[in-house]
Amino acid sequence: MAKFSVGDEEEAGPSTNDGVDDIPDRKRRRTGETSADGEECGDVKDAGGGDADKIAERGEGRGANRLISVAIDPDLLDCPICMEPLAPPIYQCWNGHITCSSCCLKLKKKCHTCFEVIGLHRCLAMEKVVESIKINCCYARFGCLKSISYADKTKHEDSCIYAPYVCPIWNCTFCGTSEQICFHFMSVHSVSTRCFRYNHSFTFTMDKTEECLVLHGDDGLLFLVNNRIDLLGNAVAVALISPSCPRRDFAYDLIVRCRERSLRLQSFTRRVKQAPDLPSQDFLLIPHDAYLCDGQLKLEICIYSIPKEPSE
Repeated sequence: MAKFSVGDEEEAGPSTNDGVDDIPDRKRRRTGETSADGEECGDVKDAGGGDADKIAERGEGRGANRLISVAIDPDLLDCPICMEPLAPPIYQCWNGHITCSSCCLKLKKKCHTCFEVIGLHRCLAMEKVVESIKINCCYARFGCLKSISYADKTKHEDSCIYAPYVCPIWNCTFCGTSEQICFHFMSVHSVSTRCFRYNHSFTFTMDKTEECLVLHGDDGLLFLVNNRIDLLGNAVAVALISPSCPRRDFAYDLIVRCRERSLRLQSFTRRVKQAPDLPSQDFLLIPHDAYLCDGQLKLEICIYSIPKEPSE
């Protein structure tokens, strides 16, 4: 079970004579002033049955914001099909079973539980529930202080600038902020890291069995040269390591020169949150006869930074 906080403001009720004489003492207890009998009063604290509970019992919190704690099973707020957070529009069948809009289309508007028609009626009550619940960002310990709607959880996490980086080097479990990951690479994986400048070609070598090489841009962004062994040679591609969507696009030229021929790939980098699997598209296949005599791959690369056009 998870607890969600819901803010609630109560209108101030009519004042009574019983509470008039107690107002100065209550103010002193909140501000830490000295009471009439010379006793110093601190802030109101809730330590389990403390002053805050007594004030609540006497109804002295009128006119102030109240915080209501509600226990909710998080699974009830997720789509039962894809298990992603529910977000409007949410559809229901005649028997009350719900699903998100994307799953509704995938199921061809047939309920996954009772096989009745679904997609004709929206579950407005559930939409209001997921929109009203506020949660803290899961990256709060990395610096994000935003309070977001549960319905926007996935969207926010995908674009949160405080999302941590995961080290792509095999058998390394480091996870941290962009500043921490840069220091981590330069201090721990300096052998597998190369610094570069955008729009400038540079050449480097890597062993044919080396799975990846990290490229450190002059703006702090990290790129991954992903190398996988194939039956016909090596499949090499470049990806951007970033937990959130960048404000720019990146393209690259990848060239392998061998004797009197050269192999070249021009493509855009795709974003990955950690080391990707074998590239499924846009990779350069380097045949065995293109290796150097010592089994090394000699690669020439140029990464271009392309500003994104402002959205209208």
